[in-house]
Amino acid sequence: MAASVLVIYRSAGLISLIFTLLILLMALAIFRFYINLDTAHQEITALYEVSRDLGTSLSITDTLQLVIESASKLVNADHCHGFLVNHKKRQLFPISDGREHPGSSPPPETMLSPQEERTLYQLALTGKAEVLPLFGVGVEAEGKKPRPRHSLLALPLGKDGEPLAVLTLAKNNRTFSAQEIALLSILRNQANVALKNAQLYEDTEHLARTDGLTGLFNQRSMRELLDSEIKRAERFSRSLSMIMIDLDFFKKVNDQHGHEAGNQVLKDLAGILTASVRDVDIVARYGGEEFTIILPEADEAQARLVAERIQQGVADNVFEPQPGLKLRLTVSQGVATFPVHASLAGELIARADEALYAAKQGGRNLVCLVASTST
Repeated sequence: MAASVLVIYRSAGLISLIFTLLILLMALAIFRFYINLDTAHQEITALYEVSRDLGTSLSITDTLQLVIESASKLVNADHCHGFLVNHKKRQLFPISDGREHPGSSPPPETMLSPQEERTLYQLALTGKAEVLPLFGVGVEAEGKKPRPRHSLLALPLGKDGEPLAVLTLAKNNRTFSAQEIALLSILRNQANVALKNAQLYEDTEHLARTDGLTGLFNQRSMRELLDSEIKRAERFSRSLSMIMIDLDFFKKVNDQHGHEAGNQVLKDLAGILTASVRDVDIVARYGGEEFTIILPEADEAQARLVAERIQQGVADNVFEPQPGLKLRLTVSQGVATFPVHASLAGELIARADEALYAAKQGGRNLVCLVASTST
């Protein structure tokens, strides 16, 4: 009898223990469920905020910088860097504030060995996100030991299958989970849509600011840039000059050879003007066969030398707008300088136009300064 009671007691104790363990396992499962639910909520919230911010970005540079910051926070990466893809050079350039600075020295943590650069470039062409364990050690920075990269994830970005940039996210002593890679893939899809929209916006903005025939700035853009340059020249007490250019007897080209030939002549002239000035100078099509050039930090004498160089370049050039049709053309030019001849943008344009009129009245193929005789 006593033995039977003992067996029953022991059985009851075992059942109680099992029941207690089941309760603990259920509690643990519920706890993990709520933890996962909270994590999922945080991830969804983070992705929503990123999507909202990307929706307000209208430039490619701002979008790229926002993606870099968001990706790093989303997976708690130790390092996150972006590289722009240069297809002509088949190279990658570090993104600093979303811009490419090929002429400056990149920070050591963004430096890539030749092997790393080739690997990332080829990966960018595939468009696939991939963990690269071979990037175990980075290149040596000057005076420093190699930087450890225990896990590096490469995330290509692009629009319509064309790679634009590659993000590299690194974790030291940690690996990327499948969940984190999935989150970054969602972010990449959002980023690609935002980049496509930003490209459309920038293309539209570019069309609004440039001349459709020559690709130069149009008159509206030229006036905006001139206002800005005059303010800068005034602030730093510098000179600024403008050249107004007119293609001599252009109407005859259109009348005798057709408008297609005339358009080609204008495009060729735009090329000559662009090749005759510095990178900082602003060449624009003012309208018809008239062009303007803004010369920052150039006084009257310097502007005159530029105009004479253009005059000689046009005179020496053989225009061939159609096969077998060769033309010799000339230009008339007027030069005005801030602050010698004008203190406002509109006044400077008017003075340069007056000098141009004097050059045309003087017989064309001339360079005239404000209130000066032809040269």
